[in-house]
Amino acid sequence: MLSQSDLWLLGALARDRDVVIYGAATRVAMLSTMSLPFANMVMPQLISRMYAKNDLAHLERLLRAVATLSTIPALTILTI
Repeated sequence: MLSQSDLWLLGALARDRDVVIYGAATRVAMLSTMSLPFANMVMPQLISRMYAKNDLAHLERLLRAVATLSTIPALTILTI
């Protein structure tokens, strides 16, 4: 209920069409950022382990891959 309080408030003050557009936009924005928490849970341990081993080449490849993979959902939604 509280997570949709913005929709309730907008519904009271705006036209239905505007509320629908806003609701769809917020859901799309949530979908585009869903991969970030997963990366943020796993990456710190991997980064510290690779840095401690001075495995910087592998660390760079990993960081580039994670950055690319976490961008794909946003780009996919952007093209819709």
